[in-house]
Amino acid sequence: MLRRTCAVLFIMGAILVGTCPRVNARDTHPFSVHDMLAMDRISDPQVSPDGKTIAFVLRKTDLEANKGRTDIWLVSVDGSGLKQLTTDPAGDWNPQWSPDGKGLYFVSVRSGSSQIWRIRLAGGEAEHVAELPFDADNLVVSHDGKHLAFTMDVFASCEDLDCTKRKLKEQEEKKSTGLL
Repeated sequence: MLRRTCAVLFIMGAILVGTCPRVNARDTHPFSVHDMLAMDRISDPQVSPDGKTIAFVLRKTDLEANKGRTDIWLVSVDGSGLKQLTTDPAGDWNPQWSPDGKGLYFVSVRSGSSQIWRIRLAGGEAEHVAELPFDADNLVVSHDGKHLAFTMDVFASCEDLDCTKRKLKEQEEKKSTGLL
């Protein structure tokens, strides 16, 4: 497991270094916050069930528009075959392999809120998996693929999702917006 983790980190570093533009020494400047914000960021590497492919999230920042965009990419464990999997303008993140390795589940805001989606590696568009009442995050797929686990922000005092809906609606209807 440690060997696989080290290999994944090495490959991800090589991809990041390989995408950096080459600069001459005379073009350099001290590293700044602007540079950090402008950098593409790789996160959440997930190795496929067969151990041959890595899915990861790449975040690109458009400084002029003051927006970031996240998409899911694939690369072979040897560093070859880099391919962008999702291209929707909405954010896509938290990739999780299906047990058979033929698709990925992920979280996206394509439908206006954070929901769970699935895309087949053979091609085609992503499919919305379930219409959840609140934003989903921290997705995990069971080993047999029969269950999805995720988190949603809810009120701890509520016993069900309807209670959380009611409390949120009450908060929206209040004229004051301050919180203690």
